[in-house]
Amino acid sequence: MSHIVPLTRARAALLAAAALAVFLLFAALAGDDAYAFGFPKDFDGSGSGNSVITNADECDSTGRCKIELVGEFDAGEMGVGMLQFRFTEDWADVSGERGSCSVPVEGSNSFTWETPDGDGLVMVQTLGFACPSDNGEFWQWKRWLRIVEGTGKFDGVQGTVFVSGRRVVATGEETLTFDGSLTFPREERDGCFRAYFIGDIIVIPPRDMPPPGQPSLKLWLCADDVRLQGPNPREGYEIFNPLDPTG
Repeated sequence: MSHIVPLTRARAALLAAAALAVFLLFAALAGDDAYAFGFPKDFDGSGSGNSVITNADECDSTGRCKIELVGEFDAGEMGVGMLQFRFTEDWADVSGERGSCSVPVEGSNSFTWETPDGDGLVMVQTLGFACPSDNGEFWQWKRWLRIVEGTGKFDGVQGTVFVSGRRVVATGEETLTFDGSLTFPREERDGCFRAYFIGDIIVIPPRDMPPPGQPSLKLWLCADDVRLQGPNPREGYEIFNPLDPTG
């Protein structure tokens, strides 16, 4: 296996200058959506958990109810993990009559998914409501969520998720299903790779791995005959060192 040779100060300076040129080139192209994105994937599955009303007294007196839902989800090849929803709804005018449903109000509004590896999605609600059954024993609810942040393998992801659920009033038991479409940043296009500066080397993670932690610079690396060396035995990342042709 090839070894990575540390760069000298002069080489590091030259490499930084080259990286800056590449970075400016990428910035000029960033307005082209077709360049930056193009890997849509389905995000669908099911989950379960328990919900609680965290402001019981206020909820009873005003109908403004703050709800926390914690549970698990299974999204197939996209991963399994934990989900945590926090939101506020107005139940003041809700009854068991058909068509009488709650509406979201300003307040806590946080919807997160996270896998054991730390890959996650943070979303906000664009529309949602909950309707009680005629006998008041359970609620049916629906939410439309827009992704505002992704971490780990979801870094840079855009998209929406539609969630439907059912809550048993007596126990707070929740079951839910969800589906959506996630659009992932392109990792490679016409000889370009998503790259990261770590110290004085450039790190290019394989597509199925998350980016390295705390890089000093993120950039697109574009070049003819780019050679990837590795994997790095410490973290599994592939390494490209343009100033050391021998690796």
